[in-house]
Amino acid sequence: MLRRRGGAPARRGTARLLVASDSGAAVAELAQLAAAEGLRVVAVQSARGEAWGGAAEGAALGLKREAALEHFIERRNGRGLVDRRAVFASLFADLHLLRAADAFVGTAASWTSRLALLAISSEAGGLPPFEMLDKPLGKLWFA
Repeated sequence: MLRRRGGAPARRGTARLLVASDSGAAVAELAQLAAAEGLRVVAVQSARGEAWGGAAEGAALGLKREAALEHFIERRNGRGLVDRRAVFASLFADLHLLRAADAFVGTAASWTSRLALLAISSEAGGLPPFEMLDKPLGKLWFA
């Protein structure tokens, strides 16, 4: 019998990719690509972005840096445009999903990625295999 970390029996069947993203379009595109490889994408189904009082998906594409920053959640929140309860509910739902992951890919600059890695580590009882796409995690936390 296959065993997972912690001694629990391994799940059989289609491999799952647990995904947290503000972009519904990105999740849908990944799901389509993953299905072609025999993988299933699992993501929390909730309203995001615009539904939080935010910018439309892709609103910052093609804009110069300063103009694009105006669409970032931090700036929108500063202007009172963000439904913070909805954002936090979505964050906690994502963390609840991702805590079951066996490995993690994210960005070190993202607090959401950092929290997800901590949630996975807590559930697993140790640090899982992970990759940060922007910079080593140590450059932010252990400098």
